[in-house]
Amino acid sequence: MFTLARRRSTGLFRGIISVWAVSRGAKTHLDSPLLHLTSPPTIWKSNGPTIPSSRPGAPAIAPGSRQVIAPDVEIGERVVLRDFVNLYGCQIGDDSRIGTFVEIQKGVRVGRSCKISSHTFICEGVTIEDNVFIGHGVTFINDAYPRATCEDGRPQTEVDWECIPTRICEGASIGSGATILCGVTVGQGAMVGAGSVVTRDVPPNAVVAGNPARILRSTTVSVQPGNGR
Repeated sequence: MFTLARRRSTGLFRGIISVWAVSRGAKTHLDSPLLHLTSPPTIWKSNGPTIPSSRPGAPAIAPGSRQVIAPDVEIGERVVLRDFVNLYGCQIGDDSRIGTFVEIQKGVRVGRSCKISSHTFICEGVTIEDNVFIGHGVTFINDAYPRATCEDGRPQTEVDWECIPTRICEGASIGSGATILCGVTVGQGAMVGAGSVVTRDVPPNAVVAGNPARILRSTTVSVQPGNGR
């Protein structure tokens, strides 16, 4: 019974991945390399890899059809990209690592030597400085009063709301499952506990946790600019 259930679960998962790929224009079938989830990550260098694109400005499928990367993404040296990332209009600094199922929107800047763990969403308006750790499933927010429609009932567009910036300073760490509200600054070397909801600025080297996040203590490891933690 366990074997049968496992086979059904695997088949369902493969089907979901196939639908995901087709929705993005990728050609796939059950034996496609797209479904080989144990493949090595893409490591970027200044001369490649080459990203094909059907037309200028269109989203591109990276080699192996495992990543969706727009042509306007700026990627530094030795950047590691795991499968199923979705990147557009952003900058990724040298030696940074981007985990599986991470989405990074336009206008985001990720500094050098950062680690962005899987299932994290980084929205427009976020700046992440060098040597920052972002745990799994971290969510950033850029709209203080989000609405689907305007007062007259029409769907909202970019001109109908204000994108409020957020900054994560050098050497800071954000624990898994944290939510970072818009308009806050997480200070240099600060640490945000897993599952926290950050609603206000976090001082440098502070350790915060909870909902809303409150200061618990200070870190004992200082951050030197350019040297990490």
